[in-house]
Amino acid sequence: MAMFGALTAILSNVENKHYIDNALPGINFLNEFVSISPEEMDSARKLVRPNPCEPIIRNDRDRKPVLDALVKMLETHEDIPIKEVKAWVKSIKT
Repeated sequence: MAMFGALTAILSNVENKHYIDNALPGINFLNEFVSISPEEMDSARKLVRPNPCEPIIRNDRDRKPVLDALVKMLETHEDIPIKEVKAWVKSIKT
């Protein structure tokens, strides 16, 4: 958690005018991003996508129907039944 503390602080205050005017100008973003080690990048990559060899949606042709199904499910229900959510997730993985 401490590894991403600075980034969390920036993102949580990005709409705070005082923070933008007084704190952000003192940060050299280029220097901060350049100093990230390959190990830190690998660690962050694993957090973002734990299974990089397994695509979520196999190809672009399949993407639109999957997203259309999600939109339809969200528009149809005020409280989405967990059964439908699980069925949608399963449809992505197959």
